[in-house]
Amino acid sequence: SVSVSVASLPSRNLRELTASTVIDAPASSVWETLTSYETLHEFIPGLSVNECLERTESGATLLQIGEANTAVGFRFKARVMLSIGEFPEGVPEGHKFHLESAAGADVDVKDITFSQIEGDFKEYEGTWKMIAGDSENESKLVYILRVKPQPWLPVSLVMRKVSQEVKTNLSCVRLQAQSLYSNGGEA
Repeated sequence: SVSVSVASLPSRNLRELTASTVIDAPASSVWETLTSYETLHEFIPGLSVNECLERTESGATLLQIGEANTAVGFRFKARVMLSIGEFPEGVPEGHKFHLESAAGADVDVKDITFSQIEGDFKEYEGTWKMIAGDSENESKLVYILRVKPQPWLPVSLVMRKVSQEVKTNLSCVRLQAQSLYSNGGEA
């Protein structure tokens, strides 16, 4: 299952969503799943557009459009161009998405950060954290998103929809990573 929580941050209409799930696959399989930028739309259903515009040694630039139906009958659509940063050893200390581990500094963490270059949100940034589990074929995936909708959008409606989509997305990433792992690296 996927747990999701949303907190208000001091800046007006800025929210931080945190979601997590345990995956029956090592963090390396989750990393491989999430860095397959060209194929994310194949297993994340809310992505109607997913284009990898550029790949670098330490990340990528993606253009994504997410679409979802809302309860009040209109289609929610959001476009973002994202700068992706890959941190196979975790983000450095002092980085806004660095988490101090209760278990000490020995915990194996990998991060994939993202921030909006341009798009439909006032602010949109976060990280995917892959944390080594208790056994070698288990990991925990934590998704942190800081989002601030445009002022004319109702924050509660946007966050409700984003929360639902994130829950679905993490479930899909979990299934894809487990499939990749169980098939020896080929999903």
